[in-house]
Amino acid sequence: MSLHEPEAQPSLKKRRRDSFSNADPKRVKRLHSGTQRLHYHDIGPSVNELKTRIRDVKRLLAKRIDDLPADVRVAKERELAECQRDLEKAEVKKQRSKMIQKYHFVRFLERKRATKELKRLKGQLHKLENDDRLDPNARENSIETLNRKISASEIDLNYTIYSPLTEKYISLYPNERRKQQPMEPEESNVIRTNSGEKPPLWYTVKQSMADGTLELLRDGKLGIGLSGEKKDSNNADVSLKSNTMSLLVHRKQKKPKSKIKVDGDEDAKRSSARSVQEGTRNENKRTSKEDVQGEDDDAESESDGGFFE
Repeated sequence: MSLHEPEAQPSLKKRRRDSFSNADPKRVKRLHSGTQRLHYHDIGPSVNELKTRIRDVKRLLAKRIDDLPADVRVAKERELAECQRDLEKAEVKKQRSKMIQKYHFVRFLERKRATKELKRLKGQLHKLENDDRLDPNARENSIETLNRKISASEIDLNYTIYSPLTEKYISLYPNERRKQQPMEPEESNVIRTNSGEKPPLWYTVKQSMADGTLELLRDGKLGIGLSGEKKDSNNADVSLKSNTMSLLVHRKQKKPKSKIKVDGDEDAKRSSARSVQEGTRNENKRTSKEDVQGEDDDAESESDGGFFE
């Protein structure tokens, strides 16, 4: 090696690779997934975890209801009720996210269309207000008509934004244009209305605009369903309490001995009837075989010889 020859410099690509050699992509991915799992569990237990816990507590109360102390039994009953309430909330949240994902694309398209229509109507109103060539009476009538259309268009826009996320989305616009075009996959589950009709929740959005409760309506906190009326939540509470108490009463009820004896007598009667039926069936088979055999013998005696005889 000569003195004037320069030393070999490591390439930038190699140096960059060496500097990041400790950052294993798989290791980084594992770390990120672990933090995501921790963050998910910080939000609250999942639906499956709650169902497992409810099943375990129910089994404990059903098997050892007489052995458990009173304070432990009361604590387990409270835990069961809390888990059932948490399960209802988790299922509502899961259904909400499912509905958001299902109707997100259609809401987006109709929100764009409603925004465009509202902008067009406001432009017409602005031109009409600044136009002095029209007759004053005709202009007032036109302005009044446009104001009604603008109000309806504002409700349309708010419907696309604040319609309850926990319910199915009913489309505002008729499907005349979609008869000629193939339907998008995201639009296959959308309920369409005929021209001139408004979905029931449209009038609920109109009332919420006057009451200032659009955000509550969107989050489903008003308890309004697809029909535009409030859901009956009392039945759900009653069923939840009845399920909790029926499990506690189930084990305390013992079967009477007389019932067991009657069941045994019924089983004996069924078995005897079954044996009688089998005997009659076998006798019928024997008689049918004898009849067939007798007919075959008669046929052989009467035959005058064929090709295979």
